[in-house]
Amino acid sequence: MQEISKAKILIVEDEPIIATGIQRQLERLGYSVTNIVSSGKEAIDEVSGNQPDLILMDIKLDGEMDGITAADQIRKRYNIHVVYLSAYQDDSMLKRARVTEPYGYLLKPLNIKEVHTTIEMALYKKQIHEKEARLLLELEKANEQLVYKAMAEKLISEVSTGFINIETDEIDSEIGKSLELVCKFFDMDGSCLFIKSDNEKTIDRAYNWHGRNIKDCGNNLIFLKTGEIPWLMGRLNRFEVTYIHQHVSLTTEAEKEKEILQAGNSLFLIILPMKYKNSLFGFLRFDYIESPDTWREEYIEQLRVIGEIFTNALVRKSSEKALQETLSELRQTLNSVIQALTATLEIKDPYTAGHQQRVSDLAGAIAKEMGLSKDQIESIRVAGIMHDLGKIWIPSEILTKPVKLHKVEFDIIKQHVQSGYEILKKIDFPWPIADIVRQHHEKMDGSGYPLGLSGEEISIEGRVLCVADIVEAIASHRPYRPALGMDKALEEISKGRDKLYDSKVVDVCINLIKEKKFVFK
Repeated sequence: MQEISKAKILIVEDEPIIATGIQRQLERLGYSVTNIVSSGKEAIDEVSGNQPDLILMDIKLDGEMDGITAADQIRKRYNIHVVYLSAYQDDSMLKRARVTEPYGYLLKPLNIKEVHTTIEMALYKKQIHEKEARLLLELEKANEQLVYKAMAEKLISEVSTGFINIETDEIDSEIGKSLELVCKFFDMDGSCLFIKSDNEKTIDRAYNWHGRNIKDCGNNLIFLKTGEIPWLMGRLNRFEVTYIHQHVSLTTEAEKEKEILQAGNSLFLIILPMKYKNSLFGFLRFDYIESPDTWREEYIEQLRVIGEIFTNALVRKSSEKALQETLSELRQTLNSVIQALTATLEIKDPYTAGHQQRVSDLAGAIAKEMGLSKDQIESIRVAGIMHDLGKIWIPSEILTKPVKLHKVEFDIIKQHVQSGYEILKKIDFPWPIADIVRQHHEKMDGSGYPLGLSGEEISIEGRVLCVADIVEAIASHRPYRPALGMDKALEEISKGRDKLYDSKVVDVCINLIKEKKFVFK
């Protein structure tokens, strides 16, 4: 409860004798009377300069403003409540008075005990209301923090989700979008992301975002030698967050940093290190034209998390780039080996020179048109180049015989499929090349060789290669006959559609050649 020795009370009463009597009574009870005024306007003026704990307000006052009107304005402006004084009760007057939320109501002539009790109760209500107001304020702050935390978590989730299931070449634009999201959430004016060069001697700016009112001074750091900014690099290498204010003098060690800062119009900078495997990977810089509000540690931690997301994305990009370069080198080596093997075969069988490459081209085009995956397309292309590799074990006189083969000779030719499989299965390809080669003479009805597979037992790669091989073989020249032409080849696969050859592969092949004008090179 309010201590009576400290309770300050303003008396608003237009009858001087009554007012003086009330003052003496209050002072005897130990209260402090701040003043006595006789009108509503004087009461408002008095409160604006010397706010009391409570007001004893006569309802009937001199002037145009009665006590109820004055009390209402004082409550709304200064949140000070009143105890009304009145010589009589009136229902309409009481109804008006209730709207102003008074702390009490005393009838004249005043009874000292009633005055004391009413004032003490009013002061107690005041304390309760103030406590409730403080609690409400604390609850509002706590609620604001919870809302902020939820929004920050949503932002981090949104930034993190943006990097899931995207291609490597999309990472750059995603970081740019994320920087904009972060800046707008934290009310920043600009940001830059810098990464150390591979030799760790210079700084490269990878990405940035800035608002319309800020100069983009990130260019000042591009290719800057790390040795030129020892003060900043020292802090970054210790993984310390750095705050820089333009109007706060930096040490002589930080002259270059000061020069860079003054080149822009940022008033305040926050610089956060980005760590990868206990080493400095790069850093994030956030710019403000005006000083931000006080930053709590949780804000910095949220920015650290976002920095980790960016770091992981950039490391992934770098790793995949290195992997693609390695794969490209391996693919070049593989292609050289493949070309050497096919060249060896074509020396032995010059009549089929180019056959394997043409089959590979057509099979790859069919696979792409069917919407197969990149891996499937590449496996079909490679298998096509080597699908007749097993013929290297077939005697040349059979391969180049200018007349139709006998059954025994044809049976020997058929062995090239298994022979090719035996050669290729020993090579550790990233795709099932040996299996695809072994299946390129299998038929949908099980009449093919060497395994007599049928339907779905034959891989889609094998079915594609089978159709491409038939088309090229019929359309091209052979030792025992001239080329029959593309129309004859398409007629053959059309007749065998669904029985010998996969119907979808046949349809795609025919459309590719007739409508999209595919031709062998």
